[in-house]
Amino acid sequence: MAIVLAVFLGLVASEFYFGKKLGITVYRFRDSASHLAIGLGQQVTNFAVMGLLAAAFAAIQSRFGILRFDETAKWQWAAVILIADFTYYFAHRLGHRVNLFIIPHSVHHQARDYNYISALRLPWMNRVIMFVFYVPLAILGIPPKMMLSAFIANLLVGTFAHNGVIRRRLGFLEYVFVTPRSHFVHHGTTGKYLDRNFGGVFIVWDRIFGTYVDLDEKDPVVLPGAEGEYVLDPVDANFDYLRKVAFVVARRAGFLAKIRTLFDTPETLAHDLARFGFVDGPRSRSPEIARPGDRIRIALAFFAATGVSLTLLNRGSTLPLLAQLAMAVAVFVGSSYIGRLLRRVPAHADGSRETLPAREAA
Repeated sequence: MAIVLAVFLGLVASEFYFGKKLGITVYRFRDSASHLAIGLGQQVTNFAVMGLLAAAFAAIQSRFGILRFDETAKWQWAAVILIADFTYYFAHRLGHRVNLFIIPHSVHHQARDYNYISALRLPWMNRVIMFVFYVPLAILGIPPKMMLSAFIANLLVGTFAHNGVIRRRLGFLEYVFVTPRSHFVHHGTTGKYLDRNFGGVFIVWDRIFGTYVDLDEKDPVVLPGAEGEYVLDPVDANFDYLRKVAFVVARRAGFLAKIRTLFDTPETLAHDLARFGFVDGPRSRSPEIARPGDRIRIALAFFAATGVSLTLLNRGSTLPLLAQLAMAVAVFVGSSYIGRLLRRVPAHADGSRETLPAREAA
């Protein structure tokens, strides 16, 4: 854990340094604090469910596995990474086109910046939702160890792809793998960039199925939040899309129509929200008044929540269940507190403009 954290901090530092040299504002205080608070909550939910999900995957694979994979054959490890990424590609597409799966995935796409820290902005129930898509791979017979290699490959490539400085083509890699250039496009919200480049490790799936688009320097990528639709509070962020779906479900007539809402497209949901008079008002439950020391309070709350989270992840399995629950609650309370403070921090506190330069860099 310490090595992983050190490497990640090194990547963030290098990204910040080169961003400064190139005149690009890569990090903003409010955005980064929000991403980190959400990431802490996601790590706690991972701690709570990953053991159960891994055990369930192993049980399904052992009981129903159709094929027998040879863990000594290197080509089969590579094949598993390909199969898992192919599955991820379609799961990711559904996470943009079907309301039920947009509910969790929308958290990641609320980020109005693009960098290594924004890569940590993941929904709290992400692992549970993705497990549904990986059950067929257990039935196929993929062993848990080989599946873990696919997760690691996705994590490594996905993290690198969130580099906020690199926008140039990386030679032949652009034709095979997901890169910072191709994944930056994926976070675009307008025009030809919307709902494109879904690959996790390999970009070839997008090229095969017609969802690939290259970055056009003459057509800037517009990131989420540029028009104010942005959620800083970790709790609000994780329930933002859900409350919109619930609003429509409550107002649709008939049981089947209500259920269909979960499987409709975001365009249909947007139409129904307008039809039923949904007002996406202020999420603040307290006055938007900045107070002296808010940024210090946010930093202290973050370090406290991080300490509890790391203790839970490293030693949680040796602690009584009640202690684990108390620590998990403490992390979520800390994240919520950070969100409440972030709503009070004015936008200009970042000392930068609210838009992210889309020009080619690095």
